[in-house]
Amino acid sequence: MPAADLSALRDGDASVQASVSNVNGNTASATHAYSVDATAPTLAINTIATDDILNAAEAGNPLTISGSSTAEAGQTVTVTLNGVTYTGTVLADGSWSVSVPTADLSNLTASQYTVSASVSDKAGNPATATHGLAVDLTVPVLTINTVSGDDIINAAEHGRRW
Repeated sequence: MPAADLSALRDGDASVQASVSNVNGNTASATHAYSVDATAPTLAINTIATDDILNAAEAGNPLTISGSSTAEAGQTVTVTLNGVTYTGTVLADGSWSVSVPTADLSNLTASQYTVSASVSDKAGNPATATHGLAVDLTVPVLTINTVSGDDIINAAEHGRRW
């Protein structure tokens, strides 16, 4: 069958029928049912770490990366962060998630990262998605200045308005 004819097939159930006859008039025929699924699933990655910025407090716990897909339930979603691959499964509601262990998070430095995900539906149609993640592990420093110049409030200073 020419490729142009195949590309014209719509998603759904279909069948092929063939028949043959010989010179003596004997005939035979057969029908075979099949499905057409040429539509790739969708794949999305949700906001990561509530604001797409992984801070020091969040890096102390496993990080959940989640999303949604129209791939069938049970299909494997592969997620890559910083060269490490994690796998999850599409659930019946289309959601999926993976957990990045704290040990892997400790390998991240203050930088921008791209999280990539991929999935294929049962027909083998692939989908990919990417999502940005910033890492800021710098803990702010709080300094309290000396009170009253010598950390002692004497009688003269006690009545003064600051």
